[in-house]
Amino acid sequence: IDVAEQYPTLDSAAMPGDIVMLDPAHPVFVKRFDKSVSGSILFGVVSTDPGVILGGFKIAGDIKDDVAENHARQIPIALVGRVPVTVSLEGGAIHVGDKIAPSSVVGVGKKAAPGEPTVGFALEPYIATVNNETTMKLFVFVQTKLSSIGSAVSGESVDLGNIWSVDPENNTMLANASINMQSFSITEIGSLRGVANNWSLDENGVLKIPKVETKKLCVGRVCIDEAGLRALLIQSGTPFEELPPEEGATGGSTSANSTPPTIEQSTVEVGTGGVADSESGVPVVTESTVPTVTEPVTPLVLEPVTPPVSEPTPPVPDAPAPVISAESGA
Repeated sequence: IDVAEQYPTLDSAAMPGDIVMLDPAHPVFVKRFDKSVSGSILFGVVSTDPGVILGGFKIAGDIKDDVAENHARQIPIALVGRVPVTVSLEGGAIHVGDKIAPSSVVGVGKKAAPGEPTVGFALEPYIATVNNETTMKLFVFVQTKLSSIGSAVSGESVDLGNIWSVDPENNTMLANASINMQSFSITEIGSLRGVANNWSLDENGVLKIPKVETKKLCVGRVCIDEAGLRALLIQSGTPFEELPPEEGATGGSTSANSTPPTIEQSTVEVGTGGVADSESGVPVVTESTVPTVTEPVTPLVLEPVTPPVSEPTPPVPDAPAPVISAESGA
């Protein structure tokens, strides 16, 4: 007994017990689940004998055109409850409680692998084929769940069967989903290679790419930015491509294959009226026309020198005259 709701379909082969998906070509419509369809979204199971049907789906607008032209019909899709589901042994023997997922056969289920989207869990087993039949119907409690990679991790064990596959011929592991490193590092990489060899990075650090976009280019200890590179190209007369400004950026329009402006040297004429540029007429100040400013020289003032005062020299007394006695004359 299950609760179901009517949905339109253009799949004339859809039968009770089939696993269905949303029809990517027709909004709101459903069709048998097909793994080969890119972006297939699991939706549910076609009910066999619903206990409650929640009314018919009202078809309006352009959907009516599909109904009229392609003979669309409405089928009950189980929302919750116990329903028979067509399954196979593709995923191995099915035991009570095993989750059921779509198999490689259109509309047929199998035992789910970790990480696969499921329609519910088995209420009875399917261990081996009966009368050589490759499929059978068993009761499944409908509980559609779109699983993620995280559900492939259980406890301390990780089942990577639905996350990675192996290419034995090229000895390569193939990812079945995008990888988000969440700010963690990838180390000890031998080499990297882009789609169709559009770019590569080898083990020696040699990067080969068709185009580089950067705000500053550094070679060794020498760096140059956009303004500096533009000036060099214009000065050398080298043509360059001008990219359009980014969306939302301000500035004038640019064009590709820009031709740099020609810079001509101008002559200088000297006349009685001064020095001027011959083209612009703007006065040019030369070294000779700039007045020389001389700072005033402060005269040296010599103060008079007062000679030192010396004490007078005492007079020297005359020597006494010799005395001649009478005895000396005899």
